[in-house]
Amino acid sequence: KKWSDVRDACIKGNNNNEFPGVTIDECKEKCVNEESYICQSIEYYPKDQGCYHSEATSSSSDFHIPCFVSGWQYMEILQDPCETDKEWSDIRNACIKGNNNQDFKGVSIDVCKEKCFNEDSFNCQSIEYRSSDEWCFLSEARSSSSDYYLPCYVDGWIYTEKLREDCVT
Repeated sequence: KKWSDVRDACIKGNNNNEFPGVTIDECKEKCVNEESYICQSIEYYPKDQGCYHSEATSSSSDFHIPCFVSGWQYMEILQDPCETDKEWSDIRNACIKGNNNQDFKGVSIDVCKEKCFNEDSFNCQSIEYRSSDEWCFLSEARSSSSDYYLPCYVDGWIYTEKLREDCVT
């Protein structure tokens, strides 16, 4: 299984199991081998080697980045985007601070996505959108950026990113 990068994040109130005194690699291995539930993510606390498994992922409404308690490390098993026909991630109340490459006003979210796909001057990977004034931001950054916030620190913005960039059709 392929794992996401370690991030300062957590999912509040979604622990399925707990394993004290293990390394982060042991925590991941236990998650992959779990049979009583579908383990999809781990939260790890290095200070006491606390390992917590969850069926939830970063798409959960309880996901916080950065985590509301400092010191936690979050990782999730990555789903292969090439095994789906979705072109964009689920829309979230999220944003990436200070990574706007281009903006458009007065466009729908579908037009915003289309502009990202058709962008030639930079490698557009994601959009932020505010429906109240139909404001669209295109960005090279993705949710793996250290500037990614979920929930967004400013109300009204939603975020989605391209999924199928590297798939061979």
